[in-house]
Amino acid sequence: MTSHMKKAFCLAFLCANRFFTITPLMSQESSPVFVVDMNRVFRDSIAGKAAIANYEEERKKRGQVLVKIEADLKKLNEALSKQGAVLSAKAIADKREQFEKKRMEGAKAAQEAQRELMKYQQVEFGKVLKQVDTIVADFAAKKKGRFVLDYDKRVVLYAHKRLDLTDDLLEALDEQAL
Repeated sequence: MTSHMKKAFCLAFLCANRFFTITPLMSQESSPVFVVDMNRVFRDSIAGKAAIANYEEERKKRGQVLVKIEADLKKLNEALSKQGAVLSAKAIADKREQFEKKRMEGAKAAQEAQRELMKYQQVEFGKVLKQVDTIVADFAAKKKGRFVLDYDKRVVLYAHKRLDLTDDLLEALDEQAL
C-alpha cells in the first residue's frame, strides 16, 4: 500500500467516524443546545453586581498600598539625588543598595498583591458561578437540553431567542439573592 493510499484510507476512515459520531447528536431534535450570556449575568444580576463591586473595592485597597510603596520609593530616590553631591562614594553605594532593596520589596509586594487579588476574584466570581451552575443544570433538566453554552460571540454565532436562558437565569438568580 502506497503512502497516498494510506493517507486516503485514513482520511476516509476519519470522515466516516465523524459522520457516525455526529449524526446521532444531530438527529435528536428533542435535545436542544441552550445558551447563557455570562457577561450579562455578571453585569445585570444582583449577585454578579455584588461580586464585581467586592472585587473592585478589594482592587482599590490593594492599589492604595502599592501607591504608598511607589511614593516611598520616589522619596528615597529624590533624597539620594539631592544628597549625591555631599555623600561619599561608599555612602552613595549604601543608599543605592537600600533603594534597590526597597524597589525589589515593592516589586514582590506588587506581585503578591496581584496573586491575592486573582484569588479573591476567583472566590467572589466562583460564588456566583456555583449558583449559576445549579440553576442552569435545573433549567437544562426541565427543558431536556443536552448542553448549555456561554453565548460568547467568538464561539456561538447565532442562537434563537427561545434557546437563550439568560433572562430566566437572571430572574432565578435575583430571586435567590432576595
